Amino acid sequence: MSAFTETREHYRLSQEQWARAFGVARSTVSAWEGGQAQPPPVVLGAYRKLQEPIRRGDHAGIEATRGHLLMIAQQAEREAGRLNRGRLEESPLVKVVAVSAAAIAIGMLLAYLFEDKKD
Repeated sequence: MSAFTETREHYRLSQEQWARAFGVARSTVSAWEGGQAQPPPVVLGAYRKLQEPIRRGDHAGIEATRGHLLMIAQQAEREAGRLNRGRLEESPLVKVVAVSAAAIAIGMLLAYLFEDKKD
């Protein structure tokens, strides 16, 4: 099992939920976990940050982060649904919208992971 898979499973999220939180397709997460592709450096940094509470055995931190990941995934799911209802998949702008949504998702994740948490 890859470190990517172990990290995701520690947070008890499906590949689909993980993909939405990272702003990528589920097949991309599958490729990362199967070793067919390497995540970009920003995603590798997020993975390292996500592994910190696992190494510390910080179950409360894992659960708090899991909740935040789920919130990002749910927001991405709502946006995807909104786009599909508008039949934007037929529009040339859909790729721009998809890239923007992905950038927002990874931005929200990184902001959460790298914020200065006061203990």
